[in-house]
Amino acid sequence: MKDFKGLALAYERVPEAENFDGDIKTINGKLVAIDEGNYIRVWLDQEKVSEDYDDPERGKGTEEYYIGFSLECKKPATRGDFVNAAEMKVYGLRDAMAVASFGTALARKARLNPEDEEVTTHDEFIQWVKEELTNVGY
Repeated sequence: MKDFKGLALAYERVPEAENFDGDIKTINGKLVAIDEGNYIRVWLDQEKVSEDYDDPERGKGTEEYYIGFSLECKKPATRGDFVNAAEMKVYGLRDAMAVASFGTALARKARLNPEDEEVTTHDEFIQWVKEELTNVGY
């Protein structure tokens, strides 16, 4: 799991590919994208995790599954749409006005000090998202 200073990347469980009848995309047997009708969902930076369980129905054992950073975009979704969705998700931006305000504030910080920690963290995060999108074919 990738860690960026001050940013909370919420990883979630990636569903099993065999649980879907519709249009899905897999890479090396891992589900990386689902067509959800009006939306496309992708999972970035997947990691396999193991979890021990002990319950009356299944008994004791270990379950393995993948977690990833998920993004959802309305179709037709472009690479830029996914980058914007990642920025909005991580920075808690709810609408276009919030995105514009955030971008303006970040640009001001970058002009004043290109080495500002928030500026460099944002740049590293966006670069990482683009790399991860390339890894899943977007």
